[in-house]
Parts: sequence; structure tokens; C-alpha cells
Amino acid sequence: MLHALLPLATTVAIIPPPAPAVQHKGKLQPPPGLISIEGGPTKIGSTVKYVEEEGKKNETLFGNIVRETPQHEVRLDDFFLMATEVTNEQYAAYVKATGARPPEHWAAKIIDEASLEFVRKQGEEAEKAKAEGRPVPERQKFVRSEWWRKNWEGKAWQIPKGKETHPVVYIDYRDAVAYSRWAGLRLMSEFEFQRAGRGRGDTLYPWGDDADATRSVTLELKVGGREVRPAEPYRVASLQGNRTPAGLYDLCGNVWEWTSSPYSPYPGYKDLQITVGNGKQERKIDGLTRWDANQRVVVGGCFQLGLVAARLTTRRGLERYESTDSVGFRCASSGAAGVDLANLILRDDLPIEKRPAGSQFDGTKTFAIDRWTSEPGTAQTILEDGKPPVAIPGYAVITGYDHVTFVPSIELEATSVLGLGELSLKMGPQPIGILATTKAFVQPSLERGTYIVSYRGKGELEKPATAPEEGKPETAKNIAAQDAEKQAPEKQVTDVKLPEGFDTSVDTLIFYSTDGEPKAWMPAPNFDYARPVEPKATVIAAKRPYTVEKGRGMTERKEEDATLLTLSLNCWVRVSNKGFTFQLPLYAKPGEIGSDWRMR
Repeated sequence: MLHALLPLATTVAIIPPPAPAVQHKGKLQPPPGLISIEGGPTKIGSTVKYVEEEGKKNETLFGNIVRETPQHEVRLDDFFLMATEVTNEQYAAYVKATGARPPEHWAAKIIDEASLEFVRKQGEEAEKAKAEGRPVPERQKFVRSEWWRKNWEGKAWQIPKGKETHPVVYIDYRDAVAYSRWAGLRLMSEFEFQRAGRGRGDTLYPWGDDADATRSVTLELKVGGREVRPAEPYRVASLQGNRTPAGLYDLCGNVWEWTSSPYSPYPGYKDLQITVGNGKQERKIDGLTRWDANQRVVVGGCFQLGLVAARLTTRRGLERYESTDSVGFRCASSGAAGVDLANLILRDDLPIEKRPAGSQFDGTKTFAIDRWTSEPGTAQTILEDGKPPVAIPGYAVITGYDHVTFVPSIELEATSVLGLGELSLKMGPQPIGILATTKAFVQPSLERGTYIVSYRGKGELEKPATAPEEGKPETAKNIAAQDAEKQAPEKQVTDVKLPEGFDTSVDTLIFYSTDGEPKAWMPAPNFDYARPVEPKATVIAAKRPYTVEKGRGMTERKEEDATLLTLSLNCWVRVSNKGFTFQLPLYAKPGEIGSDWRMR
């Protein structure tokens, strides 16, 4: 049986600080395959005047672009955005790593065979019904996507030959979100999409306002002076003219791109009406939109549409379960490490109904260290006419993502360390934050996952006041205790779950699973009630001390090689801008965390 000894450690070597992980001026390096985009005030959407003028030229178009009004300004923070749409080879890395469902076009032959078998069986059933004098069953339609969703597991798949660097399609919203989280990224918002293409201006296309058919993979595409009319998406970065100054490709055309934005009206939206025709031919046309916030906005248009439907302001609502050959996505990342992941943790791992009663967490105050693994990939582009193809600048295939993330608690009710301990004995362990990790730790013993970190002061739980024994006179002391109990607004906790081997004689941190089960504990590090400090992480190669029971009450002290990660963290109280500062020591296996991680 092993007994942990904390917080002692024998340092062997200091791991060099991760110099490559932080850019100058405190800005983070972009994740692999992403480009840095400067934020700022951004013009979103189209003006009413533009929409009305275009509507008079094209009545069908009017009903589609009225949803882009009114133009308004949104201020955006700096962010990162993928240089291209997610390609088949990028998505394949995710499928191989996780066993997720491949897109249906990667198994076209298998689905074709299933379709033929479906038709054959229907024919046999029809013939049998005729022979038996029964009504012939109504013919059913074979829906490829539905069949694949039900039957994909265990089926062979491969990227269509020569399509490794084409945009991945047949991806629904959940697929895009799942890939993004696995890759340590998120979906972009429609506002970030427009910022990436417009910058500080309000142009229709990344290259300006000219509807240039040579610059975008749309129905009107011209190559070498000839109209091509593409029947499927092109490989990413096929057209040099569709490159932004920052190095982003194919924002307009090729495939629609999922965003995280709900399909809702812009602030101040009003249905518009235009008058077309003259004299007796004059008539009014209403521009009406059916909004649905459960849908998600897709942007950019696709190869099946003309340039007018592939502008930077083009927005369309799509059901989250839809997947077609014209819808793909690209990923984004915030300029602050851990914020994107914190939002996912609070939404997916610990929704409000799973959090301890009264606990609050602030994702904007998150501290994280992380690391990507990646490969160059095979995507190429032509940067200059007459020059051979070269690797797309910034493009990469992410093969894995690791992180250690801490989301702090806010609104704690205590204003001293002593008060925090007393509150924990009365109300149960007090959550100080959420720890999420893709790395297992040996001390405290934690598997990869998400945990609520709670503080418990030393001592036994307070016992509720009881009535005096029958026949025993009431004293002033027990009368006061009963009165206090009646007036106390909070209920005392008597069914707190504590981990096995828990020591009530010391202040402790308890790590609870998202289901509320205690998984590990450790002696609490020093807590200070103070103004928040700048969070940071230090990593050293260390000797982890532990003891082994040898029987008959005898123990032996031993050491083993380990990596010691120490996080300097904060959590916040309700009544002031102060909180508790503390250091969280976490032991991992040797070499698990090192200088290739992105740290502050």
C-alpha cells in the first residue's frame, strides 16, 4: 500500500522554460494550422440601402440577403483562424485517434452496395406480395446518410484518392464541434469570419467589392478565361486570388462553413419591403426571414452558387444535424489560453445541474498550459504565377492536443482562510475551481478527466444542535444553541462524501468527479487571502517521495522519478476584489510535461 507524502520533493533538474511557446508582447503563438487575426471594431452585415438596391436588381436575392441587415459594429478580441477549411487529411487524423464516425463519402463503395441490396430486397418483397395476393408495400427511399449513421461502425473507409487536401464535407454541426474540441480549438463565430475577410473595412469579398469570377470556387468560376462550373469542391488554396493579406484561403466559395453563431436576427433587424416594376407592373415584395436560434449560421457560400451568394456577409441557417457535400468548416481559437476549453467544460462536462449547489465559476479567468502535436500535411498552393507549388504557409495536420486547465471559483462566501475552513465544516467542502487534464497524475492520483477541486478545513463536521434529554433541565447554553439553530438560514451538511483514507486532522483539497464522487485528496497547500496574483506554471524534474507499508506497522520511505507541475492560482470571494491565492503541486510521470508546452 502506498502513502503519498506532500509537498516534499527532491529536485533533480529544472526543465528549461518553454521559450518558443510565447510570442513577443505577451501574445501566444497560434496553434498549428492557424493564423493570427487582429481584432478590433468590425462592421458586420450589409446596409439596408445595399440590400434594397440589390433586391430591385434580383427579386429572389432580396429574400435571402435581407437577413444580413442592419449593418452594425461589433468589437472583437484578437483570435486565431485556420488558414484553410478543414481538409480530409486533417479530419482523418481525428477519426484515427478517436474512432469517430468517418464522413459518408469516405465509404461511398460500401454505401453503394448497401443501396443496391436495399433495392433488391424491396423488389423481392414486392414480388412476394403480388404472388400472395397482398398489397404491394410502398417503396421506401434509401437515404445514404441515415444508413451510414446506423451502420458505420466496423466498416472500412478511406479518403477518396486524390482528395486528401479537399475540404472535408458531409460534416454536421456536432461533428465539427467534436473535432474542434479534440484539436484544442473551437468553431469560429460569424463575426470572426467577417473580421477575417474584411479587417477594418466593409468589403463584399476578401479582395474588395469586385465580383471577380477568377478568385473564388463558385458556379461562375473562370479558369484561363473559360467558365468551369465546378461539380464538387476544389482542393483548398486552389486559387491564389482568394488569399487574404493575413494568409487565409477560400473564405468565399468552395464550401459553406459552420459557425458557432445561432441563426438569429442582428440587433435592430426589421423586415424590409421593396417596390419593383413601373406603372401597372408595380408591386411590392416583402423580405421575410424565419429565424430559428436552434439552427447554426453557415457562411461563405459554396461551389454550387454564384458569387452574389458567396460574399463575406452571406449567412444562412442550417439545422445542426444536416450534412451535405457542400458544407464543411474551419476552426478558430481565442487569443487567451484555456478560455475556449473552459467554455466547453462549463457547457458539456459541468452544466449547471451537475455543479455543487451555489458554486460559480468564471471561464474568463481560466489558466491553462497546453501542447499540440502536428504534422506538416500535404496541402500545397501556388504563391506566385509561374512558380511551382509550395506548402501552404501556416497549414498543419493536428495529431493530438494536451492540456492542464484550471477554471477558478468566484463568489466564495468566506473572507479569510479560517472562515473558508469553518464554512467547509458546516456546509461541506467548498469548490475553489475546476481542474481538467488530458494527462494523468500520480500524486494526487488522478486519471485524465475533469474534476471539481474543493477545500476542506481540518476537523470533524459540525453536529446539528439536539434537544435536551428527557427529564434533563434546559440550561441557558442549550437553549441558546436551539435558538441559533432555528434562526440559521443555512442547512448543515451531514452526508458529505469523503475519499477513502481521508485525514480530517489536516486542511485538505478533495478532487471530485463530475458525478460528485471523491476521487483523490491531498494536504492543502498554503492559502492566502489577498489580491489575485498573475497565474503561472513551473515544471521541474523531481523525485517524488512516498512510503510503502512493510507489515507489522513498519513502513519504508522511497523515491521515484517524476515531473512536478506547480500551478500558481487564484479563486475569488463575493464581497471584494480579493480572493485566495495558492499553489497546486501535481506530480506526473517523468517527461509528461515539458518545454514544448505553451505556458505563461
